[in-house]
Amino acid sequence: MALLLMVVLASVLLALVVQGLFPPSAAVLAVVAVPLVVAARVVQLAGRHRRAIVDQLPILVDLMALEQGGGGVGARTAIELVVNRLDGEAAMLLRDCLTWSATAGTLQLDRQLEKAADRLGIPALSALAAVVRVQREEGVSTTSPLGQLARGLRDRQKDELLSRGRKALVTMLLPVALCILLPFVIIILYPALARLSTAFS
Repeated sequence: MALLLMVVLASVLLALVVQGLFPPSAAVLAVVAVPLVVAARVVQLAGRHRRAIVDQLPILVDLMALEQGGGGVGARTAIELVVNRLDGEAAMLLRDCLTWSATAGTLQLDRQLEKAADRLGIPALSALAAVVRVQREEGVSTTSPLGQLARGLRDRQKDELLSRGRKALVTMLLPVALCILLPFVIIILYPALARLSTAFS
């Protein structure tokens, strides 16, 4: 869609430049600026999408552990039961992985999860893939590993939130120091600076 819009914009600007209705320098600037703005927006949306998945995964994995522990179902069935009842970025991603793995001749669910982890840069999906693989290959219950994975994800999420909070505090203190403390110091030092300037003059 973005590429199509850029091609249309470039064509319209070229027509305007040929007819003398638009300056060439402004047309070149617009053709260069629009792709940069679109690319920045795409990167921002991708980051927001990834952050939403990372934030939602601990809750989903907790619910999967509860489903498996209560009903004695396999990891794949637990994932299906959870993601089919919920909305959100993480649930949608897991639904897509389930759909792709159900198609004949495609990769198993654990490999689909690993591909998604590599594509999005989310290690938690690789950990979930490892749990699914253990259950599929060994046939053992993964209730405990799913619960441990959910606890680990929650702990990592808590550490990230604390880290972001510390960074936000430092970011907020800088404007406070510049806008409040600096004028306050200048007001306090003004009489001394005035006397010094009078003495030197």
